[in-house]
Amino acid sequence: MKIVLSEPLLALVNNYVKALRFTLFWLKENVPNPEEKGVFSKVHEGLYEK
Repeated sequence: MKIVLSEPLLALVNNYVKALRFTLFWLKENVPNPEEKGVFSKVHEGLYEK
């Protein structure tokens, strides 16, 4: 199976990378200990409350 690069696919990947960077930045700023339990729920709350 061969995937052809197209503008919509590149835009999707670009938006995905931006979202990952935002999430990592948010984690760094708002979660004091990323190893603790419940970090994913905190990320979910933070992303969807704003």
